[in-house]
Amino acid sequence: MAKIKVNKLPKGFELVDGKIQEVKSMRDGGMTTGDQADYGLVTTPQEFYGSTNFNNSRDEDVRYSLSSVPRENANVEAEGGETVLTDLSNDGQFGLYDINGPRHSQGGVPMFLPEQSFIFSDTPKLKFNKDEMSELDMKGDKKTPAKISKKFDLNTYYAELGSQYADNISSLSAELMLKKNMNDLSKLAFMQESKKSFEDGVPLAAHPYLISVGEDPIEFTARVEEISEKQAQRDIINSLPVDQQNQLMMLQEFMQQAENMPQQMTAEYGTEIKSYQDAGEVVVEEEVITKENNPYPPGSDNFNKLEDYRSKGYELTIVDGRIRAYKPYESRFKDEGTVIVQDIEGIGTGETSVISEDIAAQGEVLDASPIGQYRPGIYSGGNRPERQGTIYENQIVDGEYDPSIAPDKSTPIYAYGSAKLKSKEGAADFNARWGDVTAQIEGFDFNKPANDPQWKEFQVLAEETRKKEAAELNIPYVPHFKKRGDEGYVAGEGFDGALGMHTFNTPRMDVDFTSSDEQFMDLPVEEEKKEMVEQPPAKAEWWLQDQNNLNTLMGIEDDLLLPFAPTLEEQNIDYVLDDYTGRVNANNATAATMAKALQAYGPQQLERSGLMGKTFDANAKAINQVNSNNIKTMNRVASLQPQLDMKVDMLNAAKDTKLYDDTNVALQNAQNFSNWKAAKANELYNAGITNAANTANLNDLYNYYDINPQQAGRVEFGPGGRELYKDDNPDRRKDYLDAIAELKENFPDDDIKINVNDYLGIPNPNIGNQTMGQNEAANNNLVGYPGSNVQITRSKGGAMKKLPKAFPFSVGRMGR
Repeated sequence: MAKIKVNKLPKGFELVDGKIQEVKSMRDGGMTTGDQADYGLVTTPQEFYGSTNFNNSRDEDVRYSLSSVPRENANVEAEGGETVLTDLSNDGQFGLYDINGPRHSQGGVPMFLPEQSFIFSDTPKLKFNKDEMSELDMKGDKKTPAKISKKFDLNTYYAELGSQYADNISSLSAELMLKKNMNDLSKLAFMQESKKSFEDGVPLAAHPYLISVGEDPIEFTARVEEISEKQAQRDIINSLPVDQQNQLMMLQEFMQQAENMPQQMTAEYGTEIKSYQDAGEVVVEEEVITKENNPYPPGSDNFNKLEDYRSKGYELTIVDGRIRAYKPYESRFKDEGTVIVQDIEGIGTGETSVISEDIAAQGEVLDASPIGQYRPGIYSGGNRPERQGTIYENQIVDGEYDPSIAPDKSTPIYAYGSAKLKSKEGAADFNARWGDVTAQIEGFDFNKPANDPQWKEFQVLAEETRKKEAAELNIPYVPHFKKRGDEGYVAGEGFDGALGMHTFNTPRMDVDFTSSDEQFMDLPVEEEKKEMVEQPPAKAEWWLQDQNNLNTLMGIEDDLLLPFAPTLEEQNIDYVLDDYTGRVNANNATAATMAKALQAYGPQQLERSGLMGKTFDANAKAINQVNSNNIKTMNRVASLQPQLDMKVDMLNAAKDTKLYDDTNVALQNAQNFSNWKAAKANELYNAGITNAANTANLNDLYNYYDINPQQAGRVEFGPGGRELYKDDNPDRRKDYLDAIAELKENFPDDDIKINVNDYLGIPNPNIGNQTMGQNEAANNNLVGYPGSNVQITRSKGGAMKKLPKAFPFSVGRMGR
């Protein structure tokens, strides 16, 4: 199994008395993430939601995609469907973003990206085949690097680290997933460019992967690109932002100072180490140190230090003229040798990992810590069948499975998934991990059938043991065996009483582990009188104030904030038309009433009245009037609608113009600030090296004291500087008293005030109470920090730039 090195404990844990303990931060008690409840895992801190165990909402706005900028401001053209690994905030925290927009054939997506960004391609010709995808623990159809990269999300985990709801375990999980996905993205970048024969060079994004496989990125780049190592270094430096280039200049200055260290230190920390590396395996005679031949004086600090080592179990010897205190590591598996994890092929259907991702990640952290070790099963590499096939004893020939033999189900079941589980190698590995546990099971025999009830007992007891060991190490408990319905359950992970690849490879934690330790001490030497020799020139060290100035400048943030303006929607004028039917119906009703009344006098009277003609005339007038009014209404609306459309278009055009102008202003301001910051860094750097040189010159001129720039200008007196100053004139005191008497005689007390020292030409009063260093410093008007006269803060947009927070591992700010 691949190992990762962790140089610090994960967030939310601390080391107490040699054991990792979880930092408790719950205000009101209750369950924390990782506890079991209702056949599942608690996934949300109970201090916020009481008894609720859901985790289906986010409290952070996370940015997952990028779009285009004006083409004239772009420095690269990408295409929709690709992804980009980039540091948008220029704070060292890389995020992975989808690129939205058209393909290259349709104009592409113009973008403004930092130079160290890396784009994962979506072109079909770079699709990964099955073997290549298996290197990234992926299966299925061929996929492009861009689609593969989306499996290794970063931004969600950054948001989790910054979430107000995150507890220690969720933060630890986020940190582990960030590290894993960053490593996978680096490997993916290397594989993509390898398919292109590194025609564009070796990208910076591939460097972490190269380091993980033992390759020096600079040497690899030089080999691939057929350039010198120095040119490879220059190319890498030139690909960084200007401010980071200036930081490297400072680092090179410090390294040059380190190279000028005395030869003794160079040998101690350089040549000797190299000789051990180059010598190979050398037999060295060692002299054992006992209490009787302890080389230090009894009662001295070094004598007591060696005896303290001895009481703690260290072996004390003399090796190559130095005292070596060595304590070997202790482990439950010390005599079992190192596990070389194998990826074996099993029989069955489906596919899943032998060890869950969470357990594997926890094992990597445990292996890198000083509190314990992780012991995986020898066959836990790679994947296993999800539904493992049954192997019967009649199919085993000389310890090997012969698939050509038909299974005889009347014979015992030999194993599930693979016959290798019952090999001598497999039995030795299993007993090394779990022999103390199987010894608690009455009549346990590893060679019993794979469905014997003893395996159910083992599964239950092993899981209980793993839970207890996790509690003893104070690390989160992650179950290996699960019940159906548990979160993340996969077939074959249950308490099924079957010896298959999952049961066989049950991992173990070593709670008895203590790491080895090796310390060296110099043998005491007799002091030899050395002749006075000329002192070497003083080192030109940087002032602490100058370093602070440069660090403050480099800490100024400069986020690129682009303007935004919404587009006005088109507006339509609604109008309402009149209807003549109401008037016509009223006229007709009135005519009907009158006609009924006239019929009472006979039909001739109705005819003579002309009622029908009058009704028709009234209806015609009503219809005509309504139509005339409707035409006027429609004509009025027809004249106003174009005016409104034109007004909206004018406002949108003005908005687009202003947005374009404001975007250019923001980009120009960002460029101006970057140029200013580079110039200011150069100015501070020049001031720093000038102050360092001037201080070194002063230290060369005076013998009794030195100015220490690394302690802000404190004076450090040499051995001679602590001696009392000796007056060259033994009669100075008599001269002093004679001068006072003469002054009192010649001048009245209230007439004039005369300094006796000035009168006699004495440079310092009370010279008898001064040291040599004090006298020399006072005579030379010793001053403190010379100053740089450089302002390192800058106001932009009415607000002072803020200094960034310092994080040990890097979490970037994700926002929209």
